[in-house]
Amino acid sequence: MFCPNCGKDLPENAAFCPECGNKVTITKEQVYTQNTEPEFTSPFDNGNYQSESYGFPQQEYVNPNAGKVDFKTAIKLFFQNYANFETRSTKTEYWWAFLFNILVSSLTSSISFSGGIAVISSVVSVALLIPGLAVTVRRLHDTGKSWTYMLINLIPLVGWILFIIQLCKDSDEDNRWGPKAR
Repeated sequence: MFCPNCGKDLPENAAFCPECGNKVTITKEQVYTQNTEPEFTSPFDNGNYQSESYGFPQQEYVNPNAGKVDFKTAIKLFFQNYANFETRSTKTEYWWAFLFNILVSSLTSSISFSGGIAVISSVVSVALLIPGLAVTVRRLHDTGKSWTYMLINLIPLVGWILFIIQLCKDSDEDNRWGPKAR
């Protein structure tokens, strides 16, 4: 089964794509129409012989930019997965979403202080609470930790430092929350 958004090969019964975070909605008919036989390449390409292919399946392409998302894509994933506490988020996706939350919170609080209605800041804070918690839990999953690791923040001063270090770590290999973004 392949992701309809990015084309990545998905694990069986996947609800979300580990590459782009897109929710997988695929019908039974689409599953049966997907090609399951291996593709063989011809050793000849436009009359030129390619000695390295020999007609055998090519190695799977590994995207060197996989897991690295830009600001726009990170915010899109942030809102698409607003209540997804089950999969993984990459380091760049998390920190872009974190920056977005800081910028929006600063903007709404400055509006409140400059004579605007204080309710705006409160509504925005509540609206960003669930997606912010979700992306944090998914980031912890990416480093191999459960959501309960957030409780380390209850330890004064040291807890916050350990928590930030965990959020800054590189992604683990495949774990129980899904495969590593490749």
